Amino acid sequence: MVVHVKGRTWCSMGKGNCLSGDEKIIKQLTSGLRRQEDKLLQPVHHVCGGCHPASEGLRQHGSQGSPETTRPSDHKELDHRVETRQRNVYSTHSSLMSFIRRGKFDQTQIDYILKDNSHGYTKYAQECERAPYTLCEICGIGISSIVRRCIEKETGQEFAVKIIDISGEKSDIYEADLTKRDTVREINILKMCNGHDNIIELHDSFETPTFIFLVFELCKQGELFDYLTQVVTLSEKRTRIIMKQLIEAVEFIHSKNIVHRDLKPENILLDDNLNVKVSDFGFATVLGEDDELTELCGTPGYLAPEVLAVSMYDNVPGYRMEVDMWACGVIMYTLLCGAPPFWHRKQMQMLRMIMQANYTFGSPEWDDVSQTAKDLISNLLVVNPKERLSAKQALESPFFKRELKPPKQFFPRRTFRALVICVRFFHRLKFFYYNPPPIPVETIKTNPYGVKNFRKLIDSCTFKMYGHWVKKGDNQNRAALFEHVQREDWRNQVSFDNS
Repeated sequence: MVVHVKGRTWCSMGKGNCLSGDEKIIKQLTSGLRRQEDKLLQPVHHVCGGCHPASEGLRQHGSQGSPETTRPSDHKELDHRVETRQRNVYSTHSSLMSFIRRGKFDQTQIDYILKDNSHGYTKYAQECERAPYTLCEICGIGISSIVRRCIEKETGQEFAVKIIDISGEKSDIYEADLTKRDTVREINILKMCNGHDNIIELHDSFETPTFIFLVFELCKQGELFDYLTQVVTLSEKRTRIIMKQLIEAVEFIHSKNIVHRDLKPENILLDDNLNVKVSDFGFATVLGEDDELTELCGTPGYLAPEVLAVSMYDNVPGYRMEVDMWACGVIMYTLLCGAPPFWHRKQMQMLRMIMQANYTFGSPEWDDVSQTAKDLISNLLVVNPKERLSAKQALESPFFKRELKPPKQFFPRRTFRALVICVRFFHRLKFFYYNPPPIPVETIKTNPYGVKNFRKLIDSCTFKMYGHWVKKGDNQNRAALFEHVQREDWRNQVSFDNS
């Protein structure tokens, strides 16, 4: 017997065929990946001729059973199936993305990959020629859209255009119609948010029979995700600037009863002055006064506990705008530490960590971070949404406050004396900067990672060597590069050999 409750289906054919709460969430998070990745990678297999790892990943990916028809009765088997599916999907998709970024394909070959062996590409080229913009290089490739740099023909101004296929040639008519309705909703929300300095500006939008074009302001510095991969961690001063702009943008959209639902570093762009621009309102929606949401959408590592709870249990109230503030807490933690607060190789374990708000301010990464920053994160990562800070309350945190003192009376002699002291001080400071005090050899032997300068050097070198490995999939998360554990047996063995 099949029972439908709250838009979800359960089977009562026995314990072996029923899914637990965690398993149902994993199933929902991964059910659409196989179909979407097959669409993206089918032409890659044709172009590569099976010679590229992405082609091999496609064959392995296609040989796996669909998660919709596979219902293992054993939890360990389910973990193995889910991890295998994610490895195939993310490794294949990441291989394609890195292959394109490394320049192995020229522009013609990339365009051939994107046309997906259909007549849609010809229509796409013809419609772009008639558009008031000249298309340039590809900035990004998504599952259902392409982002290119473009130049407005009349003014010569640069923009970024997001091109969304609604022809139904790459998918069925129902999915194409759903994509069109979602895109129209996103356009309406973006128009409601136009005018804020920290929200991406929708410059223009137009529709053809086969494509929808969204023209945005161009953010040349790219995503906060890539910026963080480059610098590893941010100082409190830089984090304060970014988080203040981000929370101000969140406060603005919340004032219009809009919830974003997918805040993460990948959806935060940076302009030439490194100012924040919140983008990608694909999951955003407008809430009524008493409306509550029950859909499971977003990115696993940034999901709030109430989003998971409403998908796992019955008789649980839906969620509202508080989910965006939880995501802000995760982002702030990641900026200061370099790794997200909730991550585990097994996604089920990671979801349990989120449900319990199981995170720590570990040493030595957090030793130099102020208590006000930790307090703000702790007040954002609260399981109960009613106790979580709102955007307005977060902006009043001491972390963002600066004391303003009244101007002092001017005394020339005292000012000159202070100037001389400052010059001598900075001269001395410069001397110590270029001649730092020596670090004891014993400290380097026992705990080199505990020294801030050594820690920064080690992390920077690690990301220089392995930064290309950090992708946007959960299996290639930046947290994996911080999973270093001292091996006491090896260290003791080295000490014994030296003695």
